[in-house]
Amino acid sequence: MTVSGSVLWVRATDAGQVQLFMSRGYRDALARPAVLDAAPLAAWADSARALQRPTTGMAETRCGAPNDADLVLDRWLSSDSAGLRIQQNGTTVVRMDDTSARQLVDLLAEASRVARQLSGPPAAATAQAATTTVVEPTPVSATSVATATVAATPAPPVEDTIPALPVRTPLLQPSIDRTIPSDALTVGTTFAATATPAAPRALDAQPLPPATLADKHIQTPLGPFVVPGAKLADHDAQIAYCYTELGVRYDRRLTGDVTVRVSLSSAGVPDTVEVTKRSWDGVAAAEVESCMRALIEDWSFSSDDASKPTTIELHFTLAPSTGIRAVAVRLPDAAPVAQPR
Repeated sequence: MTVSGSVLWVRATDAGQVQLFMSRGYRDALARPAVLDAAPLAAWADSARALQRPTTGMAETRCGAPNDADLVLDRWLSSDSAGLRIQQNGTTVVRMDDTSARQLVDLLAEASRVARQLSGPPAAATAQAATTTVVEPTPVSATSVATATVAATPAPPVEDTIPALPVRTPLLQPSIDRTIPSDALTVGTTFAATATPAAPRALDAQPLPPATLADKHIQTPLGPFVVPGAKLADHDAQIAYCYTELGVRYDRRLTGDVTVRVSLSSAGVPDTVEVTKRSWDGVAAAEVESCMRALIEDWSFSSDDASKPTTIELHFTLAPSTGIRAVAVRLPDAAPVAQPR
């Protein structure tokens, strides 16, 4: 959801935790999350839903993230205002009105439910409960909706009532132009062609400008991304640009090993490109992988046996300190290793 220009995104994980992404820009928002345990988050969401507007004073409930002690979710209702604020490192990052606050509480409650469901049986509750002024919520009666099944009767077939047209044989007659005399020019007649030779002219030839590569437009999960043509001349430069611009720029500690399986046609052109193994996680990592796959699809490979398809694996090690290392490996039952060219 987007609140006053800030992007909020909630993600449930199978570790019993909920990730909260937030920032002023889409890629910044989904780079590094704040992590909250699902159990105390669910308790806070229940207390936030139970708050009622008091006649005087203010009703308030707060929740802090145990894994991110500097993050605080504060839901309040007073006689003249209501809303929710998210504070980090003592600074208010997002402040929203009551309508947006209810939507975010519902999102966090649903994410905590999914996270607990994904993580298996609930563990013993050890997190600190949220402090709140609890007011019993008014029960809401559920209305059941009955669905009816209607049996469709097939429509009778429509008879073809168009009458068959008789087949007519065309009457072909030669077309003769009576204005052409019978002794007109025959096929064997020859013509004497005369032409005035053109005087040669000296040409001032200019060398062609050096060829430049066009920019590569890529669609990533978070939107369009452009790789400049100057970065496409070298494969290492392509992968490095994806890693630095979509990864390290938003997470300076992003490090991982990525294995990309490439199925090549007999001509050495990639048919399919897929990531089969990875050692990192997160939105920034997914952005880098999306950029890598799009660029590798345009690579060409040379093989010792060009008569049959080849499947290879490219192993990339990406780290801010050591840069990028890439190795091409042949699969056990595949043709000889194809080298990128």
